[in-house]
Amino acid sequence: MASLDGKVALVLGASAAGGSGWAIAQEYARAGARVAVAARSFDRLSELAAGIGALPVACDAGDEAQVANLAAEVVREFGALDIAVNCAGEAVNGTIDDSTDESLSVALRGNYLNNVYFVKHMARAIGEDGSIVLLSSMSATHPSPLMFAY
Repeated sequence: MASLDGKVALVLGASAAGGSGWAIAQEYARAGARVAVAARSFDRLSELAAGIGALPVACDAGDEAQVANLAAEVVREFGALDIAVNCAGEAVNGTIDDSTDESLSVALRGNYLNNVYFVKHMARAIGEDGSIVLLSSMSATHPSPLMFAY
């Protein structure tokens, strides 16, 4: 990876040890970026942050106010934001026949609205020169009957 010295990177959805967000945050830190990591699971997130010298921030990606606060907190702490990566997603298992309004709402917030909120608030924080990356699951291209809502 090229040097990211002087850059500020944020990775949302980084609390699963060995997961995509966790690994991306580690690589950005190794490349010299100042890193912020965010997720709902603050305890596991704190472990990653301590290991790479990152700023940990609790954030539910499906809550627009929390995503807006995340962007503001990163800019407040580092003075800028250059790279924003969203790895957060919500697995909602079941068939269409089993679906409920509640399960559909969880899937919509966790897999669609979270990306809308993320792009909206990170683009405002980044301005005109930076990168926003959205990661998805294989379920987006390889549908499963038990993950129909994805």
